[in-house]
Amino acid sequence: MKLLLILHIISFLIYSYLAVFILVENYKSSLNRICSIFLTCLGLWSFGYIFMNIPQISPDTARLFMNISAIFRTSHPSFFLILALIFSKNEGILNLKKRNSYIIIFLILGILIYKQWDKTTFSWFGAHLESVWPYLYYLYYLSFMGQGLYLILDFMEKTIEPNKKRQAKIISISAIITILIVSMINIVLPEWKIYFVPDITDIVMLVWAIGLVYAIAKYGFLIITPDIAVGNIIATMTDSLILLDKNENIVAVNKAAVNMLEYEEGELEGMLFSVLIAEQGFKNILSDKISKGENIENYEVLFRTKSKKNISVFFSNSLLKDKENNLVSIICIARNIEELKESEKEKIQLQAQLLQIQKMDAIGTLAGGMAHDFNNILCNIRGHADLILTDIKKGNFMYGDLVAIKNNTIQAANLINQLHLLSRDKSEEHKLLNLNNLLNNLQKTLK
Repeated sequence: MKLLLILHIISFLIYSYLAVFILVENYKSSLNRICSIFLTCLGLWSFGYIFMNIPQISPDTARLFMNISAIFRTSHPSFFLILALIFSKNEGILNLKKRNSYIIIFLILGILIYKQWDKTTFSWFGAHLESVWPYLYYLYYLSFMGQGLYLILDFMEKTIEPNKKRQAKIISISAIITILIVSMINIVLPEWKIYFVPDITDIVMLVWAIGLVYAIAKYGFLIITPDIAVGNIIATMTDSLILLDKNENIVAVNKAAVNMLEYEEGELEGMLFSVLIAEQGFKNILSDKISKGENIENYEVLFRTKSKKNISVFFSNSLLKDKENNLVSIICIARNIEELKESEKEKIQLQAQLLQIQKMDAIGTLAGGMAHDFNNILCNIRGHADLILTDIKKGNFMYGDLVAIKNNTIQAANLINQLHLLSRDKSEEHKLLNLNNLLNNLQKTLK
């Protein structure tokens, strides 16, 4: 008896914790609220059993707590069905957007709770009287739990989202295990006149509760809402997002902003936004725009990091106002363009190198053409100088000048040959050549 009492107390505490945990996690979600109510029913069911297992309590008091416990024991299939309808977003006969669905569910629940308090039938959860009501309860329990389980299984088969499929699988498995054990204890064994197994149904239901908790912890079950989805999107943005209050103090930042500005998590909250701006002129521009109710789009500005390093960003902002058009907060988006600017610098450098290569190529081409023409001119001058030198003697006053002309043409020819090298194709092949064969072929051609 003491062991059962301790187990019921532990069950009550676990259910209470889970109900509060899910509600606090996201109280705006209708699915969270219904799940909290469902776990509260299980918890109060265990709470009633605590007093029923205390030997010192009088029979009347035990009976009272038994009836109180039975209210929540009777209620949990209804709230499970509602939970399954919300989770599966069912649009069938029992549609929670229709008022009739609520009426049907709670009308059946109300009748069963009323009959539970009827003195002639209050014990149909325990020693079964010859009455139709226990069987109606079985029908209610199995149909509501079965319908809820069917909705979740059907949703698991149809959904294409892996996380939701896993959620539905966890809920289904834990629910099936629980329903089978509970049905065996509460329905099958009593019908077989087997009463030695104590009523530990509320304790067995912990299997189901643990399944829900596991789904919550691992896959975010019951807490995925538009608000959370937006939060996840902001957290995974590659651009830095900074939220300011109307006084331009930082209220919140995403991970990208923390990384870009080299701060630790939570350090930026409460700081004045102007501390992050490296340009005084932009501080004045931003304040002026905000005071006029205007936004800034893709303005290039320098931000200052925690290590005092300046980084270039494209800055944009949007003003959030209330219904009375009063400024509430300022959303700032900053895109780091340091890498973009570095790539632009590299691109400019490559373009300059390419232009230089093109210039050199043009010079080489020009030099090749000029070298050919200049060599012809220089050969003509040198040839005439040689002819004149053969006709005059060394003592002639013109002899020294003609020798100088000849030597200068040779030097000029060498310079022209060096320019000519610029125009040559660097990919030309060099190989050994037999001059004898070349001369023989030339001689045959001339003949």
